[in-house]
Amino acid sequence: MNVFDSFIGRPSDDAAPTGQPQGFRLSFGAEELAVLVQSLGGDALMGLGESPLANLSPREKTLITQAATHSLLARGYLAPLEDGEVGIDDAVRKIITIALHPRHIITQIHRSSEQVAALFHYLGAEQLAIAHQTHLGAHFLDVTFQWPDFPAMIGAQLAPYLPPSETSRATLLPTAVLRQVKSLVQEDAKAEAAGLLFQHEFPRQDGVAFLDALARPQFTWHIHIASWQGRDLGPYENALTILCGDRGCWGVQGEGAGDASGMAVVYGMTQAALNRFFAPVMSRA
Repeated sequence: MNVFDSFIGRPSDDAAPTGQPQGFRLSFGAEELAVLVQSLGGDALMGLGESPLANLSPREKTLITQAATHSLLARGYLAPLEDGEVGIDDAVRKIITIALHPRHIITQIHRSSEQVAALFHYLGAEQLAIAHQTHLGAHFLDVTFQWPDFPAMIGAQLAPYLPPSETSRATLLPTAVLRQVKSLVQEDAKAEAAGLLFQHEFPRQDGVAFLDALARPQFTWHIHIASWQGRDLGPYENALTILCGDRGCWGVQGEGAGDASGMAVVYGMTQAALNRFFAPVMSRA
């Protein structure tokens, strides 16, 4: 079972107010999705890299595009027009357009010893949300009519690891120091790694648990937020790595390559910390 299945699950009809539409799923082959995206002026969906139609010879591209177009026609996602051209179904057009030009995109990558799973959420106007996953080359777009409550959903997944207390101390570490600590842990030099942490005022009562999570993580959860169109507030970007071990979960922010401060914040993960991280996005609905 994919860790993100509970994020995708569309609400049951019993749970919905009368007359309110429920979510639905669209599925595409990689070439089908590429044809739709390019027909709307895009190259590829954000976060998913290069189009499968790139780097093909003109003949290969023509053949694959024709095959994908015939498949989309047969499935009703495209329809023939009077002039002999084909047009995109209105609902499909709206969904792909939001995925190409979202207000926000939230990328989640979950790594464990068993699997690596990725999920992309494209959030549009009117609370429309699209969750994008891939499996065995197929692309699944799950559409809902209300933005997900990301802090609650992630908190539910982390609940067995979160402490009962909502307070935790944050430590500011130079990113170079954090990288050195990780390197020492990988070399099984935990005593040196602990000494380096404590030199930078990392709480001693938390140091061993944090190093254990670095050495033997049960899973890591990478979350990246990018926003563009929220109430004319300008662009916003932030990233969080959640690292969970036997003794709890830790949040690390600021170690990304795009962060210019040279500093990372490390703190014990709590539900309150999740709420704070997502607050700028949820306030831009």
